[in-house]
Amino acid sequence: MKKPVSFSRPSRLIVGIAYAAGAWAFLFALLSFFWAAGGKTGLHEFEIEKPDAFLYATNLIAAVLKVVAGLIALALVQPWGKRIPRWMLITSACVAGAIFILHGLYSILGDILVIVGVVPISEPTNSKWRLLDLYLWGPWWLLGGILFALVLWLTWRYRRARV
Repeated sequence: MKKPVSFSRPSRLIVGIAYAAGAWAFLFALLSFFWAAGGKTGLHEFEIEKPDAFLYATNLIAAVLKVVAGLIALALVQPWGKRIPRWMLITSACVAGAIFILHGLYSILGDILVIVGVVPISEPTNSKWRLLDLYLWGPWWLLGGILFALVLWLTWRYRRARV
């Protein structure tokens, strides 16, 4: 079998997907910083008038973790990423992608089961939030996970082809 031609830099497709994963994480981080500051978009049921310390801390920690995830996605294809041990990058990106995919699937499946009445909930909730979660937040998390999984798979194939 003929070996693929090796390139010194990842293809535009790989770099583009890595930038998309980074942009996804950075945009999501901005939203978490906005929520931590008490901002309201009308897109989440936890947007309350005066967030308590726990909600503030949760949003702040989530925002920082999303920034780190975005940097990990970029480090997979940028020259400065070579300073980070490869195993650490791959493991971090794999864990992040898995968490994003699982959270998205859990959210989508959970909302469907609640909406159709299979899973009863103890507190009545506004159906607007369930539908927003089903059509916006679940797919948003899933998109991030798919982007991370794609960039991981493509960079792995690229590096393997170069060996």
